[in-house]
Amino acid sequence: MDPISHYETHVLPFFSKLRRILEGFRFDSVLPAAVSLSFLFVFAIAADTASNPLSPASENCDHTVPGDGKIQDALDAASADEIVCVQAGTYEEALTININGIHLRPENEQDEVILAGNYNYDTGITISYATDVSVDGVTIQGFRDHGILIQNSSGINVAGNLINDIGSGIFNSGVRIDNSSDIQIENNQINDVTGSGSAGVGIGSESLQITISNNEFESL
Repeated sequence: MDPISHYETHVLPFFSKLRRILEGFRFDSVLPAAVSLSFLFVFAIAADTASNPLSPASENCDHTVPGDGKIQDALDAASADEIVCVQAGTYEEALTININGIHLRPENEQDEVILAGNYNYDTGITISYATDVSVDGVTIQGFRDHGILIQNSSGINVAGNLINDIGSGIFNSGVRIDNSSDIQIENNQINDVTGSGSAGVGIGSESLQITISNNEFESL
């Protein structure tokens, strides 16, 4: 293959994908140029292979939310290290998780669980002062500020979610991380996060050990 054909076939598509992926990230703190570039480059390569699978729901649900129930009621009733499973349906509410070891996911892998804010709430799911929490396989849509807010927490896994239609102001995020560590954001699809300064994933300056891999970002 001649050099021009190689450039058009391989080089240009690669940098086009790289630019689209990097648009999904925003950092509040300013990193040294070399560190920032290498940091984003590694995550961009990982993010480009997203397939957005749902992890299978556990067979041992400690709490099951019926389609006409409230997810927050089950979260409030849960104890540490319990699994909250949600039946298929649309739930108009905002959630807070502040108990260690809570795992939130659909009852069955094929169930479509939609957390719909309809722009009546600021944030879809707030994880605050908690450790070892996971949110897996939920559609989160129609919130004013953030799809998921992680603050003052550690050991958090956000995987296989669809976060869509977020933002009515500025500095909105699909996932926002503040003052937290050991956070994994993987296999999510984050779309349509609007507003000046908004991003697919927003990372505060006090957050460390953040892993972002195999995600897809569109219309940010």
